[in-house]
Amino acid sequence: MVDLDSDGLADLVLSLRLGGLARDYDCNGTRLAQPERFAPVAVAVAFRNTGTGWQRDDALASGLPPFDEVIAKSTYQTERDEPSPDVVIGREPAENPCANRSLWGFEPHDPATFGFALTFTVLGATVFSMTRSEKSRVPQEAIIGITYAVAAAATVLILNNAPHGAEHIRDVLVGQLLAVEAKDVARLAILYAVLGALHVWWAKRLLLVSRDPVAARAAGLRVKAWDFLFYLTFGLTVTASVELGGVLVVFSYLIVPSVAAMLLAESVRARLAIAWAIAAIGSALGMILSVALSAPPGASVVCAFGALLIVVALLRPVVARRA
Repeated sequence: MVDLDSDGLADLVLSLRLGGLARDYDCNGTRLAQPERFAPVAVAVAFRNTGTGWQRDDALASGLPPFDEVIAKSTYQTERDEPSPDVVIGREPAENPCANRSLWGFEPHDPATFGFALTFTVLGATVFSMTRSEKSRVPQEAIIGITYAVAAAATVLILNNAPHGAEHIRDVLVGQLLAVEAKDVARLAILYAVLGALHVWWAKRLLLVSRDPVAARAAGLRVKAWDFLFYLTFGLTVTASVELGGVLVVFSYLIVPSVAAMLLAESVRARLAIAWAIAAIGSALGMILSVALSAPPGASVVCAFGALLIVVALLRPVVARRA
């Protein structure tokens, strides 16, 4: 850590020479007949501290001499290789047999991957809307919970064989809130605005279908069709948000504020106001907790929501007596 531009902020500089790089396993984890050795290479990277974030400075890094020499016996002598371009530093990615390897040929943030997610969203919405019945022996919540558990387990199994699978699993759970860019926020804001407008337009019918499906049928509403629209828009919100926030964070925002509001109020308007307030407070507390403990922001926000829900549950008897 050095101060590159004398602005009082520590900047990050790394410049070294790696020697002894080797690879004993191929991209599929099979031991090579002969270890693949690579010539020593120089590695340099520099990041300037702007005060609000880190900015990479490749021009500076390219002119740095090696500060030290590191001998790496081999960082790939495990039973399962973790492919990345670093395996063959100094070679073009096209020459690296593992550099472009990904899950079924797609990266987690590719449009095709998002397309797969939307396909499963539509499938899930169809299943949930078709299986809902007032006379069913299995509650709808149980079906949703089972589906969630199986989908989460399948995600772990799939990502277990993907490059850097552990990192992807962590991202699926708690996301990368600190890596969110302005364009990501704008994209989600547009989506939320459209879906929010649809829900305002459909509010009376959705509430009637949710609260009293028998009365909704008597009023001429197609309950399963409206269930499908609800689950579809709900799934779109989750699918678009999980990519940035992670499953635990997204579901905490969707569920905890609404549950807290239901404990404190009866009317829809009051519940909306309380839910928005709980969401804002939980977000702020979570980020403060993340900074104070140097903890992941996603997990911190989820824990903050849990703590708020406990506080609300304890306050409910007091609120009920005053009402």
